[in-house]
Amino acid sequence: REMLGGMGIGVRIMTGDRADSASVLELGECEAGLTAEAKAGRVRAAQEGGSRVLFVGDGVNDAPAMAEAFAAIAMSGGAALPREVAGGALYGGDLSAVAEAVGIGRRVARGIRSNLRFAAIYNVAGIGLAAAGVLHPVAAAVLMLASSATVSWRALRFGRALG
Repeated sequence: REMLGGMGIGVRIMTGDRADSASVLELGECEAGLTAEAKAGRVRAAQEGGSRVLFVGDGVNDAPAMAEAFAAIAMSGGAALPREVAGGALYGGDLSAVAEAVGIGRRVARGIRSNLRFAAIYNVAGIGLAAAGVLHPVAAAVLMLASSATVSWRALRFGRALG
């Protein structure tokens, strides 16, 4: 919870269990006694309010909320239905892996955006110079190859940095 909160991500526990059972988790804000439909409704409302919801669940009653969510992760030790609905699975039960996955995803998205910006600027400049007759067509083709190679090298370097 602290790791996700430090990343600016709100955490809400929604469970069908009783409140006293859920409070044992000590994960902060918790809504207990929810039906599958109530969970799905809360996810839908959050997304209609502009949030992108990542739902982590393990029970059959989590499947409707997981289907509504922007992304979903099923606990590998849970029921089969959520594993079918979710886009990913968490093995080992260590929820800190969720924060790590979000961090990796954010770094990958930044790398992709950076490469797209680089390629766009490089190609717009090259096309402009070629259209103006300043750049010979063969030189433009070589520079296009260099652009592709540079983007690929940046992606490889970024991939190595992730581990």
